[in-house]
Amino acid sequence: MSSLSHPNITKIYSWYITPDRKEGGIYMEYCDQGNLEDWLNVAKQTYEQDGTQIDAEFVLHVMEGLTSAVAYLHSGLDGGKCVIHRDIKPANIFLS
Repeated sequence: MSSLSHPNITKIYSWYITPDRKEGGIYMEYCDQGNLEDWLNVAKQTYEQDGTQIDAEFVLHVMEGLTSAVAYLHSGLDGGKCVIHRDIKPANIFLS
């Protein structure tokens, strides 16, 4: 995963698993805007309070980035194997 290079894929620098395989972690690019699930929850609260709707341009921007990233992963570009992401959900989509 650290060899992937796409503007819409969070850069992974390193990862680890403890010898007992009970813990692990990923050292990755900092995404200062959090994840899409948190953003959507705030947007929902804002809508319920004052009727402000999510900007359509933002939705298109996020969806274009997501589809571009998934297409890249599935294509096997950069001489690598095809990568299948098994858990695409708003909590796993980071914003920066």
